[in-house]
Amino acid sequence: SKEIDFLHTHLLNIIADAIAHPEKKLYEIDLLSPDEYKNVTVEFNGSVGDEGHRNEKHHSLLSLWEERVSETPDAQALIFHNNRLSVRELDKRSTALAQRLISLGIQADEAVALMLPRSDSYVVAMLGILKSGGAFLPVDLAWPQERIDYMLADCSVRFAVCEQPSRVPQGVQVVDWRALNTRAALPEVSPDSLAYLIYTSGSTGQPKGVMIEHHSIAHFAHVMRELWNGQQEGRMLCAGPTSFDLNVMEIVIGLLGNSTLVIADEDCANFPKQLCALIREHNINKMMVTPGRMELLLGSPEGETVLRGFEKIGLGADVLTPSLLARVQAHTNAQIVNYYGPTEVTICATCCDVTDVREANIGRPLPGVQAYILDSHLNPAPIGVPGELYVGGKGLARGYVGKEELTRSRFIPSPFIPGETLYRTGDLCRWYPRGEILFLGRIDQQVKIRGYRIELGEIENKLLEIEGVQSCAVICREDIEDRKSLCAYVVGENLPSASKIKALLSKDLPSYMVPSYFVALPLLPLTSNDKLDKKSLPAPQDAEGLLREEFEPPITDTEEGLALIWETILGIGEVGRNGNFFDLGGD
Repeated sequence: SKEIDFLHTHLLNIIADAIAHPEKKLYEIDLLSPDEYKNVTVEFNGSVGDEGHRNEKHHSLLSLWEERVSETPDAQALIFHNNRLSVRELDKRSTALAQRLISLGIQADEAVALMLPRSDSYVVAMLGILKSGGAFLPVDLAWPQERIDYMLADCSVRFAVCEQPSRVPQGVQVVDWRALNTRAALPEVSPDSLAYLIYTSGSTGQPKGVMIEHHSIAHFAHVMRELWNGQQEGRMLCAGPTSFDLNVMEIVIGLLGNSTLVIADEDCANFPKQLCALIREHNINKMMVTPGRMELLLGSPEGETVLRGFEKIGLGADVLTPSLLARVQAHTNAQIVNYYGPTEVTICATCCDVTDVREANIGRPLPGVQAYILDSHLNPAPIGVPGELYVGGKGLARGYVGKEELTRSRFIPSPFIPGETLYRTGDLCRWYPRGEILFLGRIDQQVKIRGYRIELGEIENKLLEIEGVQSCAVICREDIEDRKSLCAYVVGENLPSASKIKALLSKDLPSYMVPSYFVALPLLPLTSNDKLDKKSLPAPQDAEGLLREEFEPPITDTEEGLALIWETILGIGEVGRNGNFFDLGGD
């Protein structure tokens, strides 16, 4: 009945405005009443607690860190394996690295490649780079060398903090961790200085670097301290990939609040039994994870048990399904919050407490953040009507490295606040009557799988470089269990096998961007407008042109047992001994 009331009101508004202003173009006619316009542009952006963030005294991550050093120098800052660093020790080590970088001639705003695995050394290096006046550029050593080389060249990187010098491109100096005996003075870091860069998938075939300034991440840290600090000191899990800004969120919450950061190594983070053991050993009671990692954790009996000890659980970077939310709620009494935000708005822009609800939305804007749902002419969409989500406020990125035209197209002048900027997210959303936002999906080709943002066009460009591929399309498919997987449709003669295509793509793309399925078609189906008809693309499991890999049956009892489990969980046919869980559609 409420939706009918809205439709009735909007129809009356259209009639009244058209009669009063017959000269208006169709898209200029006002659907919204003055009250509704005020709601969707002003009132819905009045976040609770926003007043406390108007006069923040800290405008860089470093000033927030210095405050913790002065207040609790002997508190435990982090734990990694058997290494435990106090706040004072972490500060001392990071200062030494900063002084080494200064002695080498680092300049303000200069990107430094941070090529370490998730560890205590990684956090020391992150802080040290910031103290030197530079900006850290996380680099995942699991990526193909070509991608690493491109990123470092794109940012004009001169220095790298790395334990594997062979992965560092020629011309980039590896900072010697053993030569940390300089006494250079630390620079003053301004709010507008660059803090870090995160590379995300790009539609041109190359990733794009997002530049985040100190004032943006400092404001985010202020908000997170308010949302995550409990009555007592806590233990914050750090298990996110270093190349993913969720990892920055974990570190910010752990180091700049009243918590200790507990770092999981790669093996521990990827195996539920080991991760659960770490959680129990250190009494971890806070974590921020993707829905995919939560699924992984709940896939074991230990995971269901350890959730009971948590105080706060954050979920984000992908869609939180009702079924997963119900499973989490069934095994914990923790506060559960769903976070939303692209990298370009500094990690998160909105959040919603989903502790006691059946279905998650992405909630309301965080303090200091503005959210607008607009049509193609930048007019506010009425309540309940889908439109594109635009985000403004204190968290916006500086832009993209070396891509001024792309920056101008995604970061536009705000039509609502003179002098301010809005980021165009490309996400389709709509307002609920009480001011919460429902995420409906992507407008463009970008998708998220296991928390990773993927530009399908980048994969398509790489496919077209393979000999024999004449045209192609890549889409994201979901099965009945809401599991996502990439499927590539290729047209051409003498096409390589699926295993050969995967091997070629793996030279340039991370594993999460390599499709699970490859289907050969005589032609790509088109609509009457000569656009790709995605609805006519066949499901890969049923397609006659499915390119199959050479099948080797399981041999040992363990292989046979594992294959049976995967077949049951994933709902697929025979699994061979060389099968990859994620390639087969696992999450």
